[in-house]
Amino acid sequence: MNNFSLKRLLLLIKKTWVENYRIWFMTLGTLIALYTIFHLLTTDRKHLSAFYPRQLLYSLGLLVSGTLFGNFIWRDFSNKGQSINFLLLPATAFEKLLTGIFYSCLVFPAVYITTYTLLDAAYIEIVKSITTLQIDDSELRVVSIWDTDTIVLPVTVLFLMIQPIALMSSLLFEKFSYIKTITLIILGIFSLAYFSFFLKESIMKDLLGDKEITGNIFNLAQCYVYSPQHNTIDTISLPKPMYYFVNLTLTIGGALFFTFITFLKLKEKEI
Repeated sequence: MNNFSLKRLLLLIKKTWVENYRIWFMTLGTLIALYTIFHLLTTDRKHLSAFYPRQLLYSLGLLVSGTLFGNFIWRDFSNKGQSINFLLLPATAFEKLLTGIFYSCLVFPAVYITTYTLLDAAYIEIVKSITTLQIDDSELRVVSIWDTDTIVLPVTVLFLMIQPIALMSSLLFEKFSYIKTITLIILGIFSLAYFSFFLKESIMKDLLGDKEITGNIFNLAQCYVYSPQHNTIDTISLPKPMYYFVNLTLTIGGALFFTFITFLKLKEKEI
């Protein structure tokens, strides 16, 4: 069975949904409950969660829950008997890969982003109705991936890039797969951050003087330079066409690379 079949793919997507939708809805309810509890503990008439901490909450929730979700998709490989059943499914490795990508890179982020945005919008309205403080309008912005002045969009793009790693990890690790996957992702993120910082500093060390690099460490095409002497921040960026080319090449290229490795590993399992 080597030929791609859209019918088989749709049946496999449906099978995955029927087998897992109950636990997925329970997990979604748990995330909503955790979000609600967090704000109940940090918000009253004189205190609220500011805009930046809410961005961090979005980012942490997306990276952790999304990575676990991606690893959960192929959890059958943690059990030898279930692994054999999965490999014997009448579908090609490519169709199984597309099913994993469909749920981990499309369905999950769409549901997470929509749910978080609605919850954050509701939180803002509640804060406006109960607070007695004078609050700057910038703190009452709803966390959104369309807000390019925040860390939300870069983190979301980073999430989509590392999802193939989560899928690949479920094939690589049979024991303690969740823990090993999270550890691998964390090491990967810190390595990427260090590489980005080192590359920027190496390229611009003659231009910096006593200035310091700050801002989004994952964006290789742009950086912010802070001057302690004048207490100012300057932006250094590649020209717009090159800026988008570099970022898209790195993110899409990285995602495609790990997707290809995952596909090869899945084919290897079938042999």
